[in-house]
Formats: sequence, C-alpha cells, structure tokens
Amino acid sequence: MAPRRDLQGDCGGERLLPLPVLRAPEPVGVRWALTELGARTPVVPPLTTCLRATAADDAPGWPSTHFAEIVNDLADHAQVILCSQFWRVDAGRMYGVSGPALDWELDWTAPWEHLVEESRTWSLLEASEAPTGDNIFVAPTWIDRTDLHPER
Repeated sequence: MAPRRDLQGDCGGERLLPLPVLRAPEPVGVRWALTELGARTPVVPPLTTCLRATAADDAPGWPSTHFAEIVNDLADHAQVILCSQFWRVDAGRMYGVSGPALDWELDWTAPWEHLVEESRTWSLLEASEAPTGDNIFVAPTWIDRTDLHPER
C-alpha cells in the first residue's frame, strides 16, 4: 500500500504521510489509528521526508542505504526510534529481511533527551550492520515526546 500524500511539504510540493503499520504491536497500532483518524500528527523531519520520496510509491519504507541519515535526522528532531524492520522488494512482492539482531531496550525513566540519544546510538549501530541493496528498505518506528506526554 502506498503512503498517502497531501500537497504541502518540502519535497517536490508533496508531504508524505505515515506508512501503514507493517507489523503492529498494540502501541504502534494505536498510534497509527490515531494518526489515520486525525487525532495524532506524526513528526516527519524534512530530510526523512525527502529520502522517503526517493523510493517507489509502493516501497515499504526508506532505502536502507539512507538508514544512518534517517536515524540522525530523527534524533536531531528529538524523535526516539523504537525499532526498525527491513524489507526486500522483488517483482512487486515484499519479503521480510533479517536485520541486525541487537537486543536493546531504553530506560523509560530517563529524561527524553537521554532517550533520544540512546536510541540514536543503538540505531546507528543497527544501521552500520543493516542489510543494503537497491531493493532493501528500512521501516523504522519512532515516537515524539508528545506520544508519551501529550500535554507538552
């Protein structure tokens, strides 16, 4: 399924809206549903938006060769990456690809800024070991501070 588009944004006059949830643990599914219903506005920084626009409309994420750039862009905009999935697209079909098997967990009692930097560190390590190729895509899942603290 292709991402929805609207006509405001920094890349070619379009802004990409969130991809559908590929595998939805409950909190991810709830955030996706809230976004679809207009009750949540995801934060998608400009560079991340532009890099997504380089992929085909039916791509399940961003080209994996740009993973480190995406990680840094998200962290630079105070986003916490929760996890990433890798996908291979061949002949119009999508297949899950094993990524780095890093077992990391964030300390949710830490300040937001620490969570951002901790997730950046782990995600950059993942990016350094991630599968790459013209048909390999990464679909990171990330949150904004307002996903945990809506009043801020």
